[in-house]
This record gives sequence, C-alpha cells and structure tokens, in this order.
Amino acid sequence: MIIAHGVLMGLAFVIFFPLGAVIIRFLATFLPVPTMMHYLTQLFSLLLVIAAAAIGLYLSIGAQFIYFHQIFGIFIIGLLFTQGAIGFYHHHRFIQDKPSYRRWYTHLHLWLGRLVILLGLANCGCGLLLADVATKYAIIWWCVCGALAVVYAALSILRGMSSGGRRGTGEAYGNARGPGYSPERYKQAEAYEMTRRVSPNRI
Repeated sequence: MIIAHGVLMGLAFVIFFPLGAVIIRFLATFLPVPTMMHYLTQLFSLLLVIAAAAIGLYLSIGAQFIYFHQIFGIFIIGLLFTQGAIGFYHHHRFIQDKPSYRRWYTHLHLWLGRLVILLGLANCGCGLLLADVATKYAIIWWCVCGALAVVYAALSILRGMSSGGRRGTGEAYGNARGPGYSPERYKQAEAYEMTRRVSPNRI
C-alpha cells in the first residue's frame, strides 16, 4: 500500500496536474474544448490525491499527524480545494466579462496552481524519506522535479516573449481578442496570456 500511495501521488503531481496546466496554458488554441479538458484533468488529479491521502491515513493509524510529511500533505490538499474554487470563480468571470486583461483572481489561480504543484512534488520527496527510502533517491526526486519546473518556467517565458508585443492591445494569445478566439469559443476555451492593464469598469 505504501507503493500505491506513492504512485498515486506521483501520477497526480508529476503528470496530471502539470498536464492540466499545459493544456490551458499552451494548447488552448489548438484543442477543441481545452477548458473542459483542463477541468477533467485537474479533477482526475484531485481524485488521485484524495485516494492517495486515504491510503496514507490508513497507513498512519496509530501515528497520525506526527510527521512533517503528513501535516504538510493535509495542508496541500486544503490548498488544492482552494485552488479549485478560485478556478471556478475565474471561469465564471471570464465567461461573464470576456476580459482582455488579467484580474487579481486570475493571477491568484495561476500562481497558487504553480505553488501547489511545487509543494506537492517536494512533499512526495518527504514521503520517500518517511518510507525509509535511501536519502539519495529523495534527492534525485527533488532534482528531477526541479528540472521539470525549470523547463515549465522556460516555456512560460518563451510564450510570454512571443506574445509580449501584443499585450498592450489585448491581442496576445489567450486574450479575449487573441488569435483563435471568438465569442463562440468563450465557453470552450480560455487561457491566461492577458495584458495586465487595469479595467476602468471592473476589477
């Protein structure tokens, strides 16, 4: 069961949570229903985490909440539910307002999502230590996850550079007036490459 717990957490934080972010961040203009794919991928990831947490709680009977990995894991799960609620609100306002710039909750959803993935990856390494795996393997885990984070950051920077010249007009990729978007697509796609201009009408 320890292996099952680790595999489920690894699948969630190494593959599916990042995949959901990549879908909506980089692939929205190429997929027919990217927002739905984003929702389903992240919901599936959350279910994996809940299942892994249930296994972890079962394995912890008699030693509940005395290790950093356990307490930190509960904290991360709380952040995941918070992130889901913010994402729902972001989507509701996106459909309602059709913005061409980022709002505070969009920034929060973006950065909290990135933070939760990084925290989850770090805590998976702590779980390896708790499972009496040799310390070198936990270090290897953290190094590989750090490399993945660097790759994602590099892609985000390149993406921002490619659309940076159009931010002021609201015509960058993912904006309400960006390439590949139309009123009919608002219920199908949304992304986050939005100009940071403050709206005179809404905040």
